[in-house]
Amino acid sequence: MAHVFGFSSWLFPHFLMPTEVGQVEINGIEQYYISSEPITSRIRNHFGCDTIPGALLENQGGSGSAGSHFERRVFMNEMMTASEIADARLSEFTLAVFESTGWYEVNYDMAEPFYWGKDKGCAFYMEACYDKNTSTPNFEEFCSPLAEYGCSYHGRFQAYCGTPYTGMTDPFLNENFDYFNNNTRMADVFGDNCPYFVEYSASDCADPAAERFALMENHEHYGKGSKCFMGNLFPNSAGMSRDFAYCF
Repeated sequence: MAHVFGFSSWLFPHFLMPTEVGQVEINGIEQYYISSEPITSRIRNHFGCDTIPGALLENQGGSGSAGSHFERRVFMNEMMTASEIADARLSEFTLAVFESTGWYEVNYDMAEPFYWGKDKGCAFYMEACYDKNTSTPNFEEFCSPLAEYGCSYHGRFQAYCGTPYTGMTDPFLNENFDYFNNNTRMADVFGDNCPYFVEYSASDCADPAAERFALMENHEHYGKGSKCFMGNLFPNSAGMSRDFAYCF
């Protein structure tokens, strides 16, 4: 529905507000952005960077994804990133795109909270998520080591880091996204191959039906307000001394 309201590459040229669709080089790759008001100002304020050129658009996928969605790497679980994602948020950014069309008045009180990349500065938005030399994340939103247990960024889901197992490779992976120098590919094809904690299926701590999959049956709590926590609640004699994700 948001595409019909204006969030579409073929509608950008028809916005009533002054609008620029341009390109910027990020991590060695030319990427499209859309700049208009108030979307550009709101993005600059959120990330804490006055030189952001505009809203980065998805650079991967086919014509139904690239150019008509927010870039997953920097907008993560925003509703208008490409493909379904857990805990999707209708943030101020999608509302700002609607206002930037010049066709609507919007109520920002209806925006859902959005924290990904908040106040992380220009580097978070305009540079690589990972250091190829050390194979470690440049920001806390991203994770290591790969396939490690964890919790999703907003703490609602039990998750794994980047890929469910470390043997996933892509011989055609763009060298700029080959952060591990061995063609390792992440599960999310829209995230510029940046490892982040991806939710397991049936791992929503806020869903009572997911409790049947709990690691500690009858001891964890799934339901409204429950969150994911990391810890080791097993005695060493149980042979499970590593940390796991739990819902309470």
